[in-house]
Amino acid sequence: IADEEVTYAFADPLILNYDALQATVDQFKSGTRDGVNLWEGMSPKPIDFDEQPSVNSSIDVVVRGFETITSNFEDLCRPGQRGTHSNLLACMTPSRGASSVYPHFGGMWLYFEQPPTILRSVAAPWNYAWTNNYNERNTRTIRYLYMPMIMTHEFGHTAGLGHTASNNDIMGAKPLKRSTLSDSDEKAMKALYNSHTSHQ
Repeated sequence: IADEEVTYAFADPLILNYDALQATVDQFKSGTRDGVNLWEGMSPKPIDFDEQPSVNSSIDVVVRGFETITSNFEDLCRPGQRGTHSNLLACMTPSRGASSVYPHFGGMWLYFEQPPTILRSVAAPWNYAWTNNYNERNTRTIRYLYMPMIMTHEFGHTAGLGHTASNNDIMGAKPLKRSTLSDSDEKAMKALYNSHTSHQ
């Protein structure tokens, strides 16, 4: 059993400003859980990510999605940079007034875009879509983004990890698609918590 714990819960509604089918909500929850489970599968496990049934004042991380066009997603993730068309798909940010508790924060929000957009030419002949299937094949009109990996990356940030030097790592700044933690990912998490005094 790990000495450290990060609790998380899904906001209700999960996706704001979007007429989401229940299947879409279920997809995002499943993708998030699959991403978290990569960290949970480490042995020995340095940290627990514990899902709670609902949001309350003691939750460390609240997961919420925003409809891309009508939301203030960019303002929340990168204040003052709306309209810069960054390649941001998801972000972790402390809520207003949250105090830091090293090495992770209390009162965090994990935001994601629905539908996802990334930096691309206006003339590009495709759209982007989330998938939980690692083997999903791109088509001429759709480029698929593997949600569990994105969530593994963001939950790594909630635990206190920064970006690694290589995009072959899930914690790379612009990680290449992968379904497992790299040795560097695991070493970074273990190094952070093996020398950390518990604050459960």
